[in-house]
Amino acid sequence: MEEKAERARRATKPLSYYETRELAEMARDMFDDRNGFAAARHSFMYKQKPAETPAKLALHRQFVTSGV
Repeated sequence: MEEKAERARRATKPLSYYETRELAEMARDMFDDRNGFAAARHSFMYKQKPAETPAKLALHRQFVTSGV
């Protein structure tokens, strides 16, 4: 039973490992601009309003009614 616990303990990674990986992903998003972060950050900082409501929020536009 102790062997199993020891193997499980060795197989897990410390929290700092996951923190480092997450910070690296965040840095790539910000500095490599993988997901348009620079434009979003600029718009937020300068209080620019969006041109239109995002499609995922404007659900009323997705339904087309017939002439009934």
